[in-house]
Amino acid sequence: MSYYSTVFLVAVTALCWLLLVTMAPESGGSPLALANLTYFLTAMSGASVAELLLMALLQHGAKSEKTTDLLRGLTSLALYGFALLLWLRYALGFDITNLLATSAVVTVVVGLAMQSTLVSLFSGLSLELEHPLRVGDHLRMGETEGRVEALRWRSILVKTAEDTLLVVPNVTLTTHVFEVIRRDVPSRMVARFLVPAHAPPAKVMAIAQGVLKSGVPQVLRDPAPSALLVGVEPGSESLRYALRFYSLAFLDKSTLSSILLTRLYYALSREGIEMRADCAAVQVMDGTVHALPGPRPESPLPASIPSGLALSGLRLSFGPREVIPSDLAGFVVAGSARETMTPNEMDVAARVAELLARPAPFEAGFLFPEEELARISAWAAGFIGPVANAIAERCARLVDDPYLVYHALAQSIPDAQERRRFLAEAPAFPTRRLTPGAPFGWAGLLGFEPGDLRRRIVDEEAELLILRRSDLVAFMRNADAEFLAGPISFEPGLAGIEKAKLVERLGVAAK
Repeated sequence: MSYYSTVFLVAVTALCWLLLVTMAPESGGSPLALANLTYFLTAMSGASVAELLLMALLQHGAKSEKTTDLLRGLTSLALYGFALLLWLRYALGFDITNLLATSAVVTVVVGLAMQSTLVSLFSGLSLELEHPLRVGDHLRMGETEGRVEALRWRSILVKTAEDTLLVVPNVTLTTHVFEVIRRDVPSRMVARFLVPAHAPPAKVMAIAQGVLKSGVPQVLRDPAPSALLVGVEPGSESLRYALRFYSLAFLDKSTLSSILLTRLYYALSREGIEMRADCAAVQVMDGTVHALPGPRPESPLPASIPSGLALSGLRLSFGPREVIPSDLAGFVVAGSARETMTPNEMDVAARVAELLARPAPFEAGFLFPEEELARISAWAAGFIGPVANAIAERCARLVDDPYLVYHALAQSIPDAQERRRFLAEAPAFPTRRLTPGAPFGWAGLLGFEPGDLRRRIVDEEAELLILRRSDLVAFMRNADAEFLAGPISFEPGLAGIEKAKLVERLGVAAK
């Protein structure tokens, strides 16, 4: 019984005792029905209070683990049954000896009729006494795996990675081997991949190790992840590798493996190493040998990028949420990325005022992922209520920068301290989107600002044309500095710099 139900029951019991005591002097004795009701409520109230205290004690003894349905049910049955017997014996004067003898016979009959149910019940009792698993732990038994949601009389509820519930009978757990992954203990996960045998294993594992340390959410740094060579793939010219990592998110292992393998694909491709999907380098169908598809063709160069740069630069591809190294400079060829801006590059107050004053194109879609928009709206709703969703959706149709959406929502929070607490979850800096043709990294390469001043993160996918300092030297041997100064001058980090100064710096960098 809940806390509020217990309080209500105790209050009703106290009221009945008050009526019983106040009516007794006037009538020469209290009504029998009221007396029996008062004694019954007293017994039930005592059982309810004892249940609350006992559950609190068990909860504390289990180190804040959730008490199971089975334990609560058996405890309630024992306490309320004992209270009922006390009421029958001392309030009604009923001889409970005959009742107990009769109930024993009934118990035998019922037990014979419900053998399978009782087997599951006592199996549940053995699980409760031995504590092999608790609510929140993860269970793996054959093809069944998931998180334990509840321990009940006859079965346990297991939530799977597909967000469905499995009902596993208790008797199954007492007669079969199953694996328990504690909810507070990291579980080891493995993602396997194939690479051509001619790729140096030390290089492949170094790249894989870099991916494991690239900051994937829910992948733990302790225990440390690792990459290892598993062996040779039979019937092919490939070596099998594995990414071994740890996480508390047991049900998200497929998602985490997908993120890591996606990043690894792009990291290997930037080093000219192929990640193979099949066991063989060729496919044989109907006696005919068919070569596997080769690398995908490069994206066409945007018109704003000088075509001569493609001969000197290097094409590199980056995957979702990958961070572009700060020492790279070049142009976006395809896809998009986000680049942080410096504080003096945007008047945030004026930008927010302009945003709130503009009419919202409700027929337009959102300019950044709906998952992020939902997270911002949920956080803002705790400060300004349901109107937060309407404001956030309106702003998300006008700007693609979550930083501005946070600050627009903050205008509706009157208390300064609450506003600061809300903005603590916002990105630290505003960002701009790098679209095809956009230059990046040149201000750092030419020494106009620190190279690591800005952070660039890929949205979904991006193909970049990269020019390192050595590539720049090669390009400048065959082209004029002014030929390059025009396209790169659109980078915000080079705004306000005279073209002559920019040409001079390019010439210096190329020497």
